[in-house]
Amino acid sequence: ADFDYDHKLTRRTFPTLKSYSGATGQDRHSIMVDYDVFQRVPRPDDSDPQRLYNPEDMDFRLKPKSAAIDAGMVLDTINDGYAGRAPDLGAFEFGAPLPEYGPRAWPAGPVAVDKMAYRSWTGPARKGASLLSR
Repeated sequence: ADFDYDHKLTRRTFPTLKSYSGATGQDRHSIMVDYDVFQRVPRPDDSDPQRLYNPEDMDFRLKPKSAAIDAGMVLDTINDGYAGRAPDLGAFEFGAPLPEYGPRAWPAGPVAVDKMAYRSWTGPARKGASLLSR
């Protein structure tokens, strides 16, 4: 179909995610979650949209029994280190240690390549892999 984008903007609202998906064909695999799925993430203040929040005051780990646990789909090389029936939604897999960012101390003394470990984005340390090889 051809669209000229000269039409008046029409605002459509939907009472539920399911009705939105049915009407538009979008977000058919989405699930509705709210701020309460996280350990400590307050709802933003709608009256002050320019307010800045301190990320150290927030904890984006999922709460136990959250609707976001095991609700994702596997994306090869992205979230293949999940635990449970499927990957969790969100930045962190429930129950997994938080990722380590930034520089790390190199082990003192010589280390055999087969004893080296690296940490993947989604899983535990993996043995026998060089930091320099792929």
